This record gives sequence, C-alpha cells and structure tokens, in this order.
Amino acid sequence: MFLCGSYSHQLDDKNRIRLPSRLRAELGEKYILLPGPKGFIYLVNADDPQTIIKSLGLLESLNPDSEEHLRTLLSASSIVEVDAQGRFKLPDNLIAFANIKKDVLINGNISKVEIWSAESWEARNKTVDSTPKGIEEIYRILSAKRPEQN
Repeated sequence: MFLCGSYSHQLDDKNRIRLPSRLRAELGEKYILLPGPKGFIYLVNADDPQTIIKSLGLLESLNPDSEEHLRTLLSASSIVEVDAQGRFKLPDNLIAFANIKKDVLINGNISKVEIWSAESWEARNKTVDSTPKGIEEIYRILSAKRPEQN
C-alpha cells in the first residue's frame, strides 16, 4: 500500500466526509481514527491495526509511562465505517481536536491518511520551504534518517 496525494473536502451538515476513491480503494470501508501530532487526525484501515502501531512506533508494553500514553491516544480514537454513499462521520471529539470548521485537507501518507483542518494545513504550509532548495533539504534529512540496511 502506498497512499499519497492531497485532496480538499468539506464536512457535510452531519459532519461526514468521503475519502477520495483512490484512497478508499486501498483502505477499504472501515477505519480507525486517532488524534495525530500537530493537531490532525490519522486514519488507517481498521482491518489492519498493526499499520498504525508500526507507523507510530507504538508497542504494547508493561512500562507504565507507555501504557499511559497509549491510553491517552486510544481513548480519543474511534472506529468508523462508511455508509452506502461512501461517507463516514468524524467524531465530535476529533473534530474539536483538529480544530475542523468545515473545510478539510485529506493527505495520503504512505500507509495512513491525515485529515487536517484547511486552516491548520495552510498555517503548516507557511512554515515549510517547498522551493526546490527546500525539497532538496527534505530529501537530505530523510535520507540521513534511513535505517541502516543489512
């Protein structure tokens, strides 16, 4: 699975959205929604919860601090299914968490999807250098963090 692209969408009057067909084809029709860092919502396929565990580096642990962090994340999370029109409702707590008013940006991010308020995405973009020089720096940073291959 390789999810990419950015898509604009709006919540309807019942706080529902529809994933773009390209993303839905990969992710199916049942999702886990979790609060993400920087105030967005993570969305992963509910039939493969290991995806989010691997991508976030979360592991079950007997460590009380780890357990407390997992408890915080998972208590704010939800499992949702699409309706006959391919829509699903964003839970009120996650709408508030992500500061979503009406407009959202849906981004593919390899094995998961991010749902951002349009305002938060715009503010984020003001802090990112997307010029060729900035993109070159991004590649440099990402390649420096690659795990060593055996």
